Amino acid sequence: KNFAAILVGTILCSTMVGQASSVPGEKDSEFAEVQSIMDRLDQAEEIQKVKVTASEVKKVLYMGGKKGAELVQELIESAEPVPEPVFSDMETQQTMEPEEEYGYRHNTLTGETEKVAYAGEPAERPYLTQEDVAGFTPSPMPRSFPGNWYEVNPARYLDTRSTCKLLIFTDKGTGSGSGFLIEQDRIATAAHCVYNSEHADDNWVDSIMIIPACMSTSPYQPYEIAESTSITVPTNWANNQSDFQNDYAVVHLDTWFSFSLLEKLVPGNAINGWWVRAQGYPYSSDNMYLIGGNITSNTNQELVINNEQFKGSSGGPVLDERKYVIGIISRGGGGETHAVKFTSQIVNNLMTW
Repeated sequence: KNFAAILVGTILCSTMVGQASSVPGEKDSEFAEVQSIMDRLDQAEEIQKVKVTASEVKKVLYMGGKKGAELVQELIESAEPVPEPVFSDMETQQTMEPEEEYGYRHNTLTGETEKVAYAGEPAERPYLTQEDVAGFTPSPMPRSFPGNWYEVNPARYLDTRSTCKLLIFTDKGTGSGSGFLIEQDRIATAAHCVYNSEHADDNWVDSIMIIPACMSTSPYQPYEIAESTSITVPTNWANNQSDFQNDYAVVHLDTWFSFSLLEKLVPGNAINGWWVRAQGYPYSSDNMYLIGGNITSNTNQELVINNEQFKGSSGGPVLDERKYVIGIISRGGGGETHAVKFTSQIVNNLMTW
């Protein structure tokens, strides 16, 4: 019951591997490549541990016929969430130093990595502040934000359709995570989803498949599937993977999505008690999962919610009751959800890196 079955079901039967191609030579070679990938997936005892890339899985999905759809569905269902940073009761320490105010950008197509400077304030500010939306009185528990629920049709609503399921391909196999569109061709996610010592010797993932508004019922995948072209993380995360206040990243995509996106809000520090919502794709469910809770504490770049989001939701957005995005899910534990809180610097980095 995954989007893959429906998507491939709409592709003409003439694209099935094993059927004679009308284009000799190069086309035959491409079909042979797809068949080889399918054989590796099909013969594996644990399909999620097979080393594949996003582009390879997309080929299987589009060219592998019914068998390809079944294999992709099995891969998605078997993908485990990427490791989360270890929860600690110790106070998070910010590690930013003036000489280290930059990020690392990794090209997932070429494998090359470069430094990028921290962003300055752009001419047109890409976020709102509390002064921009004055007059707001937060509710302890708004009726429109229940505690916990599944959204079976996230494409229907503005506040859920831009949240994405991520398939994360590494040297060790396929993992899962969450993210959300911040521009038509880029997403924000948690840094530990894309740069993590558990992924590879160089910490980077190989590639990412991005599925906006992934659903468990028809049409399963209401928008096109995207693939990563580059990933950027702050140097503070790269140098210290317990620096949870910098557990954020931006991923550029090979696809442009035309639907409207949520506005970003830098909320400031007077937010304890706010009722907020954290949403993402836990690996144990085919549906988007949303939790509601109150902010119990916050620091310069972190906020804590008194309700726990499930593994696999790391990288998903945190929304206030006005449906402004105010942060990124980092980790859960002890009945709480920890998130990176938006600051002007973080939003500027996400929007300009």
